[in-house]
Amino acid sequence: GSVATPPTTPSGKGKGKGKGKVVAQPPPLGQTPTRIGEGGKGKGKTGPPPLTKRFSLVGKMNSTSSAGAEPHKAEVQPKVPMKRLFWNSFILDDESMAQRGTSVWAIIDEPRTVETHLDTGELERLFGEHISGKDGQTEKRTVRRQRPRARLFEEARRRQVCVMLARLPLFDVTIRAITDMDDTTLDKDQVELLLANAPSPDEVAALAKMAKDMENQEGELLSWDDAEAFALRLIRVPSYMVRLQLWAFENCFQEHFAMYDAAAVDVTRACEVLKESPRVQRMLALSLTVGNYLNAGTSRGRADGFSMDCLQQLRTLKTPFPAHGVSTLLDFLVQQLERSRPGDLDHLFSDGGEAQVARLAARHKLNDLLSELDTYKRNAEGLARHAVAPEVDEVLRLRGRRAEVRLIRELVPLAGRLRVAQESYKELCTWFREGGTRPARAPNEFFAVWDEFLQAVQKSLEGQNRGRARRRRMAMVVMRRPMEHVRKAMDIA
Repeated sequence: GSVATPPTTPSGKGKGKGKGKVVAQPPPLGQTPTRIGEGGKGKGKTGPPPLTKRFSLVGKMNSTSSAGAEPHKAEVQPKVPMKRLFWNSFILDDESMAQRGTSVWAIIDEPRTVETHLDTGELERLFGEHISGKDGQTEKRTVRRQRPRARLFEEARRRQVCVMLARLPLFDVTIRAITDMDDTTLDKDQVELLLANAPSPDEVAALAKMAKDMENQEGELLSWDDAEAFALRLIRVPSYMVRLQLWAFENCFQEHFAMYDAAAVDVTRACEVLKESPRVQRMLALSLTVGNYLNAGTSRGRADGFSMDCLQQLRTLKTPFPAHGVSTLLDFLVQQLERSRPGDLDHLFSDGGEAQVARLAARHKLNDLLSELDTYKRNAEGLARHAVAPEVDEVLRLRGRRAEVRLIRELVPLAGRLRVAQESYKELCTWFREGGTRPARAPNEFFAVWDEFLQAVQKSLEGQNRGRARRRRMAMVVMRRPMEHVRKAMDIA
């Protein structure tokens, strides 16, 4: 018989995707489709081993075959287009099909020899080229190639904006919240993020120019990339930069106010306590007496006072004969003060005592805070002035008026309290004769000296108290002798 030749793939390994599933092969033009059940295993492998000359492979017909044989398999009509299985298949001629015992393909073609049960509905659901749409109709699954998008920002800048967008609501929600200055939609951190990533004037100009050039181009317009699209939406919000700056100012106002106010309170309180403390005066008086005693007969003796640098030296001057917790000159001073007034030094470390106020005041760089507050106040005044301009909308104008009220009622008095703290420190420097021969220390440095000194006093006091308690316990121990030793000692026989 003759053999018809359907289309084939090149011999060798194919690129099949069926993994052994039986799928109908589309028939060649002018030829009846084969019946389901024909074919070998998938995975793109070549057909069965070479057959004898009585068999004809697709594309490799023997010399006795003709090209007019009809396929033996029944025609099938899937209800939906199916994925294709690109295998190397073949059609046997009639003579080969008649010799049943020579090939497995001839055997499985015999009715009821090999039973096959095929769920065509499941096959179509899993391997069809169509998926079910919402309306019950079929819609073709297509892979859309992503169109190029218009970009302006550098890659690092784009990533920065995209990271910000991932932390914000949707475009429309965010833009509407900025326009309305809606505190319920955008929190403090999100507003600061928007302000930090807002387009610069150069970026605004470049975006406007690129948008205009794109409008003048012929053909279909490109869509903007996400970063550029959001920036364009943002700069169209009226006074967007003033909005964000004023919004961030309001969100952070209480935090800044608390920082400046704490500095004014802590520094003023520390100046008052160190100036009026009788314990500080006792420590300085005894330190002066001891220093003059040590420097007797030298040019450094008979001094009327000393600089605060000497407080550090009291901790470093050591005795060659340490005993009972006294190893430095500071330990000796603490010992003498505690002997004269037991328990008085403990008040240094109580709540609100000298040690605590010095530690709190040492945290604040008063001079820097004064300069920062002045800049902060000027910026706030400029923002409020722009926010209440006649051309702005009502939302921004209301926020601007609220900022003006805060300036008058809170920032101006706060600046006055910081200046009072500065004057108190100057008086304290005069009280201690700080800065007589050289410029006075900054307030935070001066209070840090006292903080470290008082911590050393506390450590020395605790060490000496532990030593005294230990010695008292040892003194109270009674040496007890065994009773038999006592009886022997009293036995006069």
